[in-house]
Amino acid sequence: MPAGQLLLEHGERQDVYIDRHEHAAGDSSQSRGKCKVRIVKRPEFLKMPPETLYSPYGHCYFGGLMIKGDTLNGNDWCYQEIAGAIDASDSGEWSDMLFRSAETGESLPMDFDCEGRDGAFEPDETMYAVYEPKDVEYLINRLKRCLPQANTGGEHGA
Repeated sequence: MPAGQLLLEHGERQDVYIDRHEHAAGDSSQSRGKCKVRIVKRPEFLKMPPETLYSPYGHCYFGGLMIKGDTLNGNDWCYQEIAGAIDASDSGEWSDMLFRSAETGESLPMDFDCEGRDGAFEPDETMYAVYEPKDVEYLINRLKRCLPQANTGGEHGA
């Protein structure tokens, strides 16, 4: 959780500190560490390299996780969604698959290597929470604990 109040005035940027717990698979000990996530405005975000993990950000609100792709013409970029990355050929198939899954419980294929274009051309004041490499490491370690073999109870969810 944020350790302090975020204030952005006159284009200034302030780091937000978030407490993280890192658990090694099979290890019940905990170590606490602090990672940093930076809140940046659009012009700085556009200068960031591909493979930057980020979330759209509004005052005290984080959007979904995304991976930045190439910057296009200095004013747009490609991105990879994490949530909702359904492997579909077009938006019609995507929505049909989601409706079918909601009715039947069918599992849907995911595609984590398919970028889209932002194309929103938001104002320069638009903000993004940019995760640092250590944040990505913590996230990877945390996600590994979601795998069935990482759970001591056997099957996932058991």
